[in-house]
Amino acid sequence: MPLEKSNTPDVFTRITELKTSTVIEMLSSLQVLSHKWKKSEWKERAEKVLGEYFLDKLKKFGDQYQLPTAVFELAIDFAEPHDVPGFIEWVNTMPEKELAFYLLGRLYPLEILPDSITRESINSTIHNNPPGACSGCITDPVYWARDISSMRRRLVRLWKDYWENFFKKDSLFYPEKWESSLKNLEQKLMRSGGKALYQDFFNTLEFPPEVPRGMPYKEIRYVPVYRSVINQLKFFGYGNITILYNCRINEEISKSIEHAGQKALAMARALGDERRIKILKLIANNTFGLNGKSLAKKMGLSPSVVSRHLAQLKNSGLIIEKSEDNRAIMYSLNWENIQDLSNLLLQYFGESV
Repeated sequence: MPLEKSNTPDVFTRITELKTSTVIEMLSSLQVLSHKWKKSEWKERAEKVLGEYFLDKLKKFGDQYQLPTAVFELAIDFAEPHDVPGFIEWVNTMPEKELAFYLLGRLYPLEILPDSITRESINSTIHNNPPGACSGCITDPVYWARDISSMRRRLVRLWKDYWENFFKKDSLFYPEKWESSLKNLEQKLMRSGGKALYQDFFNTLEFPPEVPRGMPYKEIRYVPVYRSVINQLKFFGYGNITILYNCRINEEISKSIEHAGQKALAMARALGDERRIKILKLIANNTFGLNGKSLAKKMGLSPSVVSRHLAQLKNSGLIIEKSEDNRAIMYSLNWENIQDLSNLLLQYFGESV
């Protein structure tokens, strides 16, 4: 989108860019599609269009190779972010050594990578050349290096099938969503400058380590992603910092996510006591509920102790208090909230956004 930068003199503003990428959206949406727990109407629609055969291939590929998030490094470095067929062909034809360079997160210079890519040669490179700038970044078992040629053929076939059979049409939906999100970032950039924008995302003004050492950062790129399994990813190196952020997360949704976390936490605290678990079981096994006196007798506890436990269970939303004659208070389980606990956790973890 056109962007007139602020006259704010800070370096963050001068090097901030707002970009979009159909290629990145495709890779991110494939992660959503292959994610075990993520559910949505979009995912159901995609699964229906793509069919069981494609979904089975996608699952087997993920199980076998466990490709790192570094596949996004390929998209970040590709010159035409909206040319998906061009991107697929670029990956398909690049030398194996160069492909390994990207799958290792661009942490190792091409010149030190082995000419013959095998799992043993890659593990030897990692062992003999620990990436000082990003110690611990390479944590996956590099299964892709066992047969990088076969892995690439299967990956390219998956991308082509996904693009031709579903995402080519689906991609027409996203530009409006990206632009809407970028307008908000653009307004903040013009109003407060790039420093405030960067600090909003990372709670710091420090740049990540230089990769390779001695190459300063000349660009901070913000890229909105609509289908995403996580809320934010930061890639850095070779003079560029690229932030992929979930553009569906606005202030209202953020508050909803925080509320879900607090509600799940209250339930977890209430469940974190063996006596309260037993109280819930007793209530569950009585169709019409139980009163405090009956619970105290069954538990062998004093009414005051049981009353305190009941109060916490009620405040957390795990039980419901009812009184028909304003004297006898009966307790029953709040089955809706109990069944919703896993959904609250998934929402807080970012899985239902």
